[in-house]
Amino acid sequence: MRQAPVVLKSSRALVAALISFGTMGSTDLNAKLLLSTPANDVCAIVSCYEKASRIRLAASNKPGAASSAQTPSGGGWRLMRTLNPHGGPDAVSIVHTADVSRSDLDLAGLMLRCAPGGVEALVIVLDPRPPSSKPLVELRIAGVAKKFETRIVPPFTALLLPPEAAALLTNIGLASEEVAIEIETQPSAVKGTVPLVGLGGALGELRASCPPQ
Repeated sequence: MRQAPVVLKSSRALVAALISFGTMGSTDLNAKLLLSTPANDVCAIVSCYEKASRIRLAASNKPGAASSAQTPSGGGWRLMRTLNPHGGPDAVSIVHTADVSRSDLDLAGLMLRCAPGGVEALVIVLDPRPPSSKPLVELRIAGVAKKFETRIVPPFTALLLPPEAAALLTNIGLASEEVAIEIETQPSAVKGTVPLVGLGGALGELRASCPPQ
């Protein structure tokens, strides 16, 4: 059983990652500004895995920059929307935490977010990665295993997968119960599983909520 201090630290790291990615959305926002934007009352979390549904995002102190989170029906996917402080399109994403009983602690979960031209997929980790690194990530869905080179994006706790990986998740993934994830890193790979049950409904809500292109 994990010690409480470790879980609390990990929970805070995951909340920081979710807030930052929910706020960033596409690529038109200034990352430095968003990472320095203060947030009020990020509520207490028992565990970022077992109690992920209790993660609540609070409004930013900056006028017009508010965050909210909703739970799509079924599967534990979470829909998040954040207002653009510059008055542009909202940032919208869905997230699901990793299966704590079958995942290494460093694997926090999976995010799909609105992006120009479609949906982007990101693997969220707890420990920040060097910005210049490009970790290889293997996804295994329904017997199909593919490796992808990823890109580290702010706040450097998420690995942006290429469009081919997003297509795999949003096609084969819709009929699958889970995706196995393996991140190549030293001294040993980070492995885990993220449930995909309910992805179809959550993805439908995400696409319906994406800002007009």
